[in-house]
Amino acid sequence: MFLNLKRVNSLGINKIGITGIQPIRCSPRNTATSSFKNCDSAQNKLSKSHNEMLKQSVMAFNYAAAAPVFIRPILYNAFFLALQIDQNNPHQGKLSEKLKPCCIGVNGEDKNNGDQKKYIVCEDPKTTFFWDSINPSDPGWFAVYSALKHS
Repeated sequence: MFLNLKRVNSLGINKIGITGIQPIRCSPRNTATSSFKNCDSAQNKLSKSHNEMLKQSVMAFNYAAAAPVFIRPILYNAFFLALQIDQNNPHQGKLSEKLKPCCIGVNGEDKNNGDQKKYIVCEDPKTTFFWDSINPSDPGWFAVYSALKHS
């Protein structure tokens, strides 16, 4: 990975962002057992461990580059902030459904069953943080960006 980052840097790019991962135990895939009510922050050890190793790697990359070329936006904290604070975005409304996905597969199946619906989509996607079982919606990403922007 470092070799590729050095190549990008050699092209004249002075700042390269390397993001960690979000608290994966807060995704709808993992909060479904609690009816999308509880984000189990204690179970996010894998995310924390990965991000800590990434932090050490970024520090080593910057040391080798002899400059702070590589930055590490802390996506994990931004996700937590976005999920915890009440976002009032006049352009996209209030996020009332933070752990429940907007788009849910019917019976967990993706295959075509004739005329049967394969997915159920929520009434107002602008009120959900997650689009599906793992990906944030546009308002969800806006909330993460808003939290990240201040860090």
